Amino acid sequence: MLVCLRATIPLPCCSQSFHKKFKLLKFEMRTFNRTQFGGLPAKTKEAFNNLCLLQDKALANPDSPTFEAVSITADRWHYLASVEERFYRQLKVDTCEIFTDPSDIKREVVLHFQRFMQSHAPESETATSEYMRDLLTYRCSPDMAASLSASD
Repeated sequence: MLVCLRATIPLPCCSQSFHKKFKLLKFEMRTFNRTQFGGLPAKTKEAFNNLCLLQDKALANPDSPTFEAVSITADRWHYLASVEERFYRQLKVDTCEIFTDPSDIKREVVLHFQRFMQSHAPESETATSEYMRDLLTYRCSPDMAASLSASD
C-alpha cells in the first residue's frame, strides 16, 4: 500500500532542494528501468537464442571457456525469464494495488469488464447537414442529389 509522505510528514521549507533532486532522480530511474527492462520479451528471446548458440558451440567444442560462457548466458536468460514471468503474472489497478494471486487477478478482471459493460456511453451529437457540408468539399450533381434520400 502506498502512503503519501505529505499526508503523514509535514515537509519543511528546507526540503525544497530535496524535492527537486528527487524529481531529477525520477527521470534517471525511469531511463534506467527502460534500458534494463524495456522490450523485456525481445531481450528474453535474444538471451534464449544466445544460450542456444553457446550450447551448440559447447557441444562442438567442449572446453572450460565455452562452458563458462554457457553458464553466464544461462544465468542471464533465467533472470530475464523470471522477471518476464513475474511481470505477466501481475495486475495493477487504478488504485495502485498490484495483484499477483491468480484468483485476485481473475476477480479484478471480471469486475473491470462488468463496470465497462454496465457503463453508459455519453450521448453523442448527431451531425447536421450543414455541419457535413462544411466538412466535405465534394458536391454531387443535382440529379444525383435528387436520387439520394436521407434515412433516420
